[in-house]
Amino acid sequence: DAQQALGRNKTDEAYRLAVQALDQAPSADDRDLLGWLVPNIADSLAAAKASDEADQLYHHAFPMVEQWSAVAVDPLLHLQQSYARFLINQQRLAEVPDAIQRFRNTLTAARGPDTGRLAEALQLSIDASRSRGAPEQALAEAEQLLALEESLAGDKSESYLRAVETLAELHESVGDLDHALLFRRKAIAILDARRPNNVNP
Repeated sequence: DAQQALGRNKTDEAYRLAVQALDQAPSADDRDLLGWLVPNIADSLAAAKASDEADQLYHHAFPMVEQWSAVAVDPLLHLQQSYARFLINQQRLAEVPDAIQRFRNTLTAARGPDTGRLAEALQLSIDASRSRGAPEQALAEAEQLLALEESLAGDKSESYLRAVETLAELHESVGDLDHALLFRRKAIAILDARRPNNVNP
């Protein structure tokens, strides 16, 4: 109902219905859906210039989802990751590091300190640094991401390729075209290595 209200551009009604659903969620069989539905509704509220209501919706959802995170942690992880992204999009950059750290802490507590999903936290940090106009910080974080992806899946994986392309873009953004070219060539080499031997270029 909240999503339908958003489709009719009735943000106040959508927010009220979403809060009502949250209040009923603890006794619902499908309560875990909160971790995915709340970010969708919050993003739609923000897009409709109701960012305060979007923020309130997140903060209304967090205590509830945290209560049952010992049973199902993925809804909380998605909610935390989405909230960090929401803050970046809203240019509330001073709040972003704490939000990312909460996401990182939940990841390591649930999955261990070597979880590959730490790449998601690093990507958030890179995006925040870029939004903050701190390309050198973003470069340092992108180097960490590249090393992590290589340790997880080697230097031919899709995630490693994305990290290489991110580094190329960041070097271009600071005018370091020599390093950018090196990473562009590395990306091309990875793609070439995947091409079947019987396919002509």
